[in-house]
Amino acid sequence: MVNWLQGHVQKQAQLRLDSRRIASGDVFFACPGFAGDGRQYVEAAIAAGAAALVVQAPAPASLKQQAGAVPVLEVEGLVSFLGETAHIWYGCPSEALSVVAVTGTNGKTTSVQWIAAALNADGVPCGTIGTLGATLPDGRNLGGELTTPDVLSMHGHLAAMRAAGAEVVAIEASSIGVAQGRLDAVRINIAAFTNLTHDHLDYHGTLDAYRDAKYALFDWPGLRTSIVNADDDAGVDLLSRIEGRRSLSFSLEAESTADIRALDIHAGTYGLIFNISRDEGSVQVLTRLIGLHNVSNLLLVAGVLQELGWPLSRTARVMSELRPVEGRLQIVEADAGPANGPMVVVDYAHTPDALERALGALRSVAEARGGRIVCVFGCGGSRDAGKRSLMGAVAERLADRVIVTNDNPRDEDPAAIAAAIVSGMEHEPLVELDRAAAILTAVWCTQPADIVLLAGKGHETYQEIRGVRSPFDDREWARFALTWRACPVITSDSRTVAPGQIFLALSGERFDGHDYVEQAAGRGAIAAVVAHAVPGVDIPQFMLG
Repeated sequence: MVNWLQGHVQKQAQLRLDSRRIASGDVFFACPGFAGDGRQYVEAAIAAGAAALVVQAPAPASLKQQAGAVPVLEVEGLVSFLGETAHIWYGCPSEALSVVAVTGTNGKTTSVQWIAAALNADGVPCGTIGTLGATLPDGRNLGGELTTPDVLSMHGHLAAMRAAGAEVVAIEASSIGVAQGRLDAVRINIAAFTNLTHDHLDYHGTLDAYRDAKYALFDWPGLRTSIVNADDDAGVDLLSRIEGRRSLSFSLEAESTADIRALDIHAGTYGLIFNISRDEGSVQVLTRLIGLHNVSNLLLVAGVLQELGWPLSRTARVMSELRPVEGRLQIVEADAGPANGPMVVVDYAHTPDALERALGALRSVAEARGGRIVCVFGCGGSRDAGKRSLMGAVAERLADRVIVTNDNPRDEDPAAIAAAIVSGMEHEPLVELDRAAAILTAVWCTQPADIVLLAGKGHETYQEIRGVRSPFDDREWARFALTWRACPVITSDSRTVAPGQIFLALSGERFDGHDYVEQAAGRGAIAAVVAHAVPGVDIPQFMLG
């Protein structure tokens, strides 16, 4: 197949499974997939400039007619050849890299981002591929919406990482990604396991099938070592399955026999403090993090760094500099005005276990502040429905007040999703399906000592309803709510705005308020609500969608 490609397209051509990503000169691979049949999109791919087509055989006559002068290669069982074809076409990039793949229900994103942050901070170029996109060592993001991208994109990203000078790439390996072959032909050196809890049963059907999809990563051809959480039941099971192979285990339990342990864990002025213990000794780590699950994530990172040859002292020094990952227990503050609002925390928790971890991490903080915890969350539509009532039960048990709202309802009825959540609760919570209104309510109806947890969406900058993605960012709405609470007067007239007020940039038939944001700032406005950013204006701007 590669020889055929070399004879029909330029060597810089990209291999694509998604016709929407085709650029002039690229190759479109058209085969039946899990969400549709790529052969239905040949015409769109050609219109976008595809220089060649590789299609699942037999190709219908209509497809050949659509192709016209564009060369077509028919391949039986095409899906099974995608990984190795991309690996060879892109110059075997994973063979030139140390590839670390992290799997588990929760903690993948944080662990992957921290592996990269630690390595990059100490001069070892590391890229990442996962929920936050594909990011080069210098911070440039190549985009991506799936936790684990399709197999052709995966190898393309790895090639880009190599070209950008990366020595290590850390990848989030989702169970669905592994099951669908998105990592096929990637040479993985280190596999790491965080935990296993209830999720994605809409796809896998059973918890056993979900577990086995993750375990498959630890039977990967050429795998050098495994890093496994010994505090998780599935992790203990996995360690027994791979006994005799090279592995490192980690644990938060002082009496554990794990290879890497966290000892004397306690809260410091700015975050958790603990001693990380390995055979070579013990070193104290001072963090700016909350939540025992984050200590567990740090131990996973420590295991990876050990396998990459780092001494314990170097690991501890770099780990002390790590900060919360975007949308993971991320504290949001007002952009202007007095700080008279509650602590607002945004977290991606979208499983029962993740929500329990987030609320558990915040409880000690709430007690120290003398406040309550208000939890705002919903559940995604067209996803595992079995976890909805479980999350309702967790929220009711661990929060002082619960507001049930929309997440990404997708094609489901939001009210039905909310009802499923409430069915797991003993007492009726406040149900406010407008997520923006739910956030405003939570921030405005709490005391300064309280904590508001906005759970489920984390880093996401959209809300998906009926197939349409509209701009929506929990952090942006939280910042606006806190700022509005501190400075409650909003005006849309730039001529009368007074110092300390918020300017609302409305657009009408005869005027556009965005043209007057600078004028409003000059008159003392402390912030502006805008539909798009206005450059050159030195006040906070809230783009609320």
